[in-house]
Amino acid sequence: MQLGLDFGTSYTKLGLQHNGEFINLLGNEDEGQIPTVAAYLPSQRRLCFGPLALRIDEAGAETAFFFKLALKRQASLTLGSYSLPDLLLAFFRFLQEEYLESRGIKADSLNISVPNYFGLNSRRILLEAARQAFGVKKVFLVPEPLAAALGYNLLHPLFPLQGDILSIDIGGGTSDFSFLTLAHDKREMLVETQFQIGHDAFSGSEIDQAILQHLLFPAFTIQTGLRLPREFYSGKFTSSRNRFQYNRLRQLAEKIKIELSKEEYYHLDFPDFHAGYSLNLELTAEVLAARLEPVFERLKSYIEEQVKLRAKALHLFSADKWHIDAVLLLGGASQTRGLKDLIAGIFPVLKVICPEDPSFYVLRGLCHWENDGISIKSIYPFNFYIERIGPDGNSHILEKIPFDTANLELDLEKHYPIFSLPVDSVYNLSPDSDSVLFRVYEVEEEDNKVNLERFSGQEMVWQWEGPRQELHNYLELYLDLKKSRIESGGALSATRTLPVDSNILSGLLVRQKEIQKLMADSHSNPRLAEDFGEHLSRLEKVNKPYYNHSETTLYKLLYLLDFFTRPSN
Repeated sequence: MQLGLDFGTSYTKLGLQHNGEFINLLGNEDEGQIPTVAAYLPSQRRLCFGPLALRIDEAGAETAFFFKLALKRQASLTLGSYSLPDLLLAFFRFLQEEYLESRGIKADSLNISVPNYFGLNSRRILLEAARQAFGVKKVFLVPEPLAAALGYNLLHPLFPLQGDILSIDIGGGTSDFSFLTLAHDKREMLVETQFQIGHDAFSGSEIDQAILQHLLFPAFTIQTGLRLPREFYSGKFTSSRNRFQYNRLRQLAEKIKIELSKEEYYHLDFPDFHAGYSLNLELTAEVLAARLEPVFERLKSYIEEQVKLRAKALHLFSADKWHIDAVLLLGGASQTRGLKDLIAGIFPVLKVICPEDPSFYVLRGLCHWENDGISIKSIYPFNFYIERIGPDGNSHILEKIPFDTANLELDLEKHYPIFSLPVDSVYNLSPDSDSVLFRVYEVEEEDNKVNLERFSGQEMVWQWEGPRQELHNYLELYLDLKKSRIESGGALSATRTLPVDSNILSGLLVRQKEIQKLMADSHSNPRLAEDFGEHLSRLEKVNKPYYNHSETTLYKLLYLLDFFTRPSN
């Protein structure tokens, strides 16, 4: 049985694929999902999760909403005595015991959704927690937007998504934008880029908060003359009772959002809204839309300013025109009334696809992925830097590793060579000549402020420390996306003739030889073709297609220059 875990910012979904059938393991509980919420009870020194965590009313209790985001934004998060890895492990164990063990279900493999903007450390924490909690050796991380597209195509086999797609996932805690390339005939999926609006800009929770602050709280004040405490507006609670009450009101706001996405009218009669007073209110979809207009405007501005900028970089927007095939609108909050019309207005000539039940496409894709045989690739949105000794011989600086993540379509099942590390070099940070110390860091692609002072430590993705005598002259570093880590290969001798399977693009050397043959057969400079042939022979001996790649590129550029400057052209 293949298990799928859609670990969302606001809600978590769990399902499996068994004998070709999709089964939602959470059944009808909260419509097949549970809140991704944790609470720490100091009186019992334990954690509780899901709906129970929302009902906690105990002095000193701590509640963590959206704790998934801490993997990217706050790896040092603690809840009571639990670190973030401990918290994730406890949450996954809760799911295992509550929904699998209790039914005697034993999964063979597990696929977990992961945002593409999660780095190696975040991904590895997820992998390790899942392996321990579920007891499954085969655990895979699948980019959320690709799982969603796969899930959509499963339910719409006659009209599958194809071409260049903008996926907009309006979740409870964040909104994610992804540009995807789907080749249905070749059975390939590629995530070009994925980026996120934080929960404080536009998300389902931001909509819920707007309903509270711009609709329900003012109505309560008008009816009773009472103003709710400042905590209800800031979300920073010192009173456990107020926190408990606020959680009730957030659930109420979410219910109103859902009901008015289906109906034009909703009658609210809510007992004990605050301080023992109830709230009675007649609500209409028109009034709700008016109150949500400022929130929608933030989304519109973000698309106009940020999404277009990303699209231009990918050549998907130019001359005031989008060069994509469709917009896929997903996520529970995507059903909010007026949202589809807003998106359709921003993309007037494009097809905007908004499924009736958009919340479970990721889960369906996760449960089915391994059985589908589709190749999943990604543009990995991070650069790698190695720490080295500065020119003054005393300071340390970061040097970018020349592995072009921005332009490589990386298979999530493979590993790739990224750097041949010379041991006796400025990269050895050890002050002891008999020892070695190397460090490699990971930095978001768009981060231009790269220096050691700003690193908190969580961006370090590889370190090697030990005796110099155990190594020869070089260490080969590899990016293993399946394991979500940097690995070091065998220490190589000074000749570096050990064969290494490092073909990032299959048949690369063969294609370089075809170019060399084209040079020789054309009327180009014969010396240029001869020198390029000798260069390729040297590459073949070391079996490293990307070794000295700058020289390879130079030969091809010289050929183009020679071709376009011939008198006949």
